[in-house]
Amino acid sequence: MTTFSGGRHLPCARHLFDIPDAVAYFNTASLAPTLRTGLSAGEASLRNRAQPWKITSEDWFTAAERRRELFADVIGARADDIALISATSYGIATAAPTRT
Repeated sequence: MTTFSGGRHLPCARHLFDIPDAVAYFNTASLAPTLRTGLSAGEASLRNRAQPWKITSEDWFTAAERRRELFADVIGARADDIALISATSYGIATAAPTRT
């Protein structure tokens, strides 16, 4: 374990990533390694997208609602306070006031 400010311990999380024991990787501010769970989720998503005719509207909305709930829980908000949008530029254009 590593001790950091305040005397609390930060447990080793190396097993959460696909980093060989012989590698010491410190460039996480530029390009962080992907969590193993993220890699698995991404692979599952790509497998799903490989056969898009099997994706239903229920699949889209159920997953989005679950993400809103999870994120709201992380920040102490309600799911209704969270908006998901397809792209940052579209979100800004949607939220920005228009001039008349």
